[in-house]
Amino acid sequence: MSTPIKTNKLVYKLNYDEIDKKFDIFAVKTSKKYFEYGAYILDVPVMDGNVKSVLFEGGNCFHVLMEKNYENKYLLRQAIDKTSDFDTISFSQISSRDIENHTLLQLLLNSLGSASHKLLRFNNLTGHFYCFHPKWFVRKNDIIWQVSCLDVKITPEYKLKFDVITFSSEKLRNKIKFTSRKFEDYPKYVISATHNTLKRKTSDDEGTVYIQRQIEGQKKNIEFIDVYQLDKFNATKMGVVSDIMKKFNKKFKGLAEIDFECISEYTSLDYDNKKAKENKILIESELKNRNLCIVDGIGDNASHDLCNRIQNLLLDEYNISVPIVKDIMKDHLNLYLIHNKEYYFGEADPYKKQYDGISIQHITLEDFNNSKLKFPLSTVIHELLIKSDLQERRIRLFDWSSLGFEEDMTFGMATGDKKNQHYFFMNIHPDGSFDITEQINDLFSRSIYSECIDIFRAQISSKSDETIKGIVFDSKGNINIIKDTQWVTIPEIFKIRYELENGNTKLRNEEKRTELFYDILDIKQFIYNNEEHYFAGYMGHGIKPTLKCAVHIRKFEKYQNAPSLLTKILPLMYVTFVRNNQLTVIPFPFKYLREHINSLPKSKES
Repeated sequence: MSTPIKTNKLVYKLNYDEIDKKFDIFAVKTSKKYFEYGAYILDVPVMDGNVKSVLFEGGNCFHVLMEKNYENKYLLRQAIDKTSDFDTISFSQISSRDIENHTLLQLLLNSLGSASHKLLRFNNLTGHFYCFHPKWFVRKNDIIWQVSCLDVKITPEYKLKFDVITFSSEKLRNKIKFTSRKFEDYPKYVISATHNTLKRKTSDDEGTVYIQRQIEGQKKNIEFIDVYQLDKFNATKMGVVSDIMKKFNKKFKGLAEIDFECISEYTSLDYDNKKAKENKILIESELKNRNLCIVDGIGDNASHDLCNRIQNLLLDEYNISVPIVKDIMKDHLNLYLIHNKEYYFGEADPYKKQYDGISIQHITLEDFNNSKLKFPLSTVIHELLIKSDLQERRIRLFDWSSLGFEEDMTFGMATGDKKNQHYFFMNIHPDGSFDITEQINDLFSRSIYSECIDIFRAQISSKSDETIKGIVFDSKGNINIIKDTQWVTIPEIFKIRYELENGNTKLRNEEKRTELFYDILDIKQFIYNNEEHYFAGYMGHGIKPTLKCAVHIRKFEKYQNAPSLLTKILPLMYVTFVRNNQLTVIPFPFKYLREHINSLPKSKES
């Protein structure tokens, strides 16, 4: 029997009668079209101690959960009357059966906002459930500049989401890009001295103000999981989720219960050491066949030393002797060492210079010159070989013929925004040669490309939480669509917490790896609700103690009763040259398409 795979889709139990005995639930509505997200009214009820939670899902209604009390209607009316829009707002009491189950579960979840914890803090702000950890605060000279948190949400499909949200200090307003909405228009928050979390700013509050915005170009990440030791685990997404679910089930015992749904039936494609060695041998062979050179585009002592280190590492890792030269070589693969972008400010940047028909991968002295070269060098080698394949219009980084295709396979993706999309397709022949074309939406000349474009365009107006990553079709016109979902796999976080709490930090040996991390390892394929799904996770051997990202489950949707192409396509994710030392999450031809698109003039990309 297969080891079940946990996912973030929840299974639950609800005891409506017991919930109604303990709580009063109110639906609060406005006669306007909607409550503005972040509107003051959403935080006003929470300021009353009898209110356990508020939930806002958009539109002209939100819900309030209160401890059972005959005075609740009066207390809620008082809170609403303090707002500027009181005359547009009404409310009614409802039972737990009158709302969607995911809404009821979220209301209960939001009520954990008052729970106590040694480090972790919970907040129910603007109808959302936010979780804070001190390690996620950005401090400088004892001043908190940014506050990051997890926005924990149960979707209508009962998926547990845990997105990162960042609140930035007013001191950073010059680094935030504002468009139609200015700083003054945002809800303002201050840090609560008693709870070390954010709360809505009132007229009596002093101190630094925060708004929910990120600095332009910055993306805050919270680690998915860290099993090095307990305190590190507690400061990760999975540490927080395990703590929340434990607290939820304890607090609402007899009223409600949540757990992770499992996938029991699936097939597995495990990436082993044998496959890793085969890939490395193929890369070594290609590097020898294609004449690699290192171009020292700087020519000082520091660049000379770095080029020598790279030269020695290439000999150690790939068993190839590579010359160091001063200029780009036409018939070679060129690792071109230059300074970073800041160095060339106001001057001619060699990165922008075009070399038609020559494969070049730039590396920068400032960003590349550190003691650990093995990983970044492997990454740029892969990038360079892909660029060479694109130059030759033939896949040589992978043995395409080993797949046994007797027909062309085509991969398509859309780029640009909703108003200005472009559609690119890579048609791969059985011998590994390929063509890349851009197709337009031609109403007068219909083809299979037109059907694919229609699929991409339909996504623009779709309200589905599933987004199209790409399209695959064969020479018979059978189309499959690869879609992102909000579905991820979950490692054995409760067992991991138990092990760490009991002092066992050696969780990455083969036995523990199979027991605790099986849900996020290698490639798995399964059918759910008669639809095909798969995920490409972390490689089983050599898993690291810290994992940055969740493993996403993707759907392979058959278009108009076409046969499934997933089994044929699955080996195209059984490679590590797209994501260095990690399996690729969608078929690798999409990486070739992205590189081709990135090489085009900017006007073509957007």
